[in-house]
Amino acid sequence: MISKEQRIEAMKGVLASLFASQRTLKSLAPQFKWAGLGNLLGDYGEFIATEIYGLTPAPRGANGFDATAPDGKTELAPVV
Repeated sequence: MISKEQRIEAMKGVLASLFASQRTLKSLAPQFKWAGLGNLLGDYGEFIATEIYGLTPAPRGANGFDATAPDGKTELAPVV
């Protein structure tokens, strides 16, 4: 079975490849934004939060927070 560290490194590589592809698309056709990876980056952030920091994901549709810390405190989602 793949270790937690190996999964994280593999995910980093996939994301780096996606962003490199996005930069290439922008250079080939700059008239387009080539933005929008859905919630890919946010999902990655939540994955890291749960795997590395031990947070528990909030239930789907939870309003105002993404996860709960082991001490029961909620982690607020950033507003962009």
